[in-house]
Amino acid sequence: MKKTICIILIVAFAALFCTSAYFIFDHYRQDKQQAELYDSLAEMVDSAAETEEEPTEPILYTEEKTVLPELAELYQQNSDLAGWIHIEDTNINYPVMHTPDNPDFYLKHGFDKEYSDYGYPYVQENCDV
Repeated sequence: MKKTICIILIVAFAALFCTSAYFIFDHYRQDKQQAELYDSLAEMVDSAAETEEEPTEPILYTEEKTVLPELAELYQQNSDLAGWIHIEDTNINYPVMHTPDNPDFYLKHGFDKEYSDYGYPYVQENCDV
């Protein structure tokens, strides 16, 4: 009887350990994936900004919405793009999103609009872009 209880406990703790290990590894995998996505978007904006030799006028997409030329490619990928935030001498270099119809959408979604635990910086619903 005592041996059976020990075996059951060992199996239960092994299952708990494996489940915990899976969630830890999945967290680090998602973290690496999100960091790569941020880096690729930042490289895209930086390369577009470097190719501009002289300042150009913002691109007019609609009558009330203009987009800077270095953000045009990102805006074509996701029209929820509201701007870009970059602070020198820090790791802050991210796109800022805005969805007036669903204000907290980017709390749990990435730039590609897929679910993400990390989310994306976004403009609060009561702010005017």
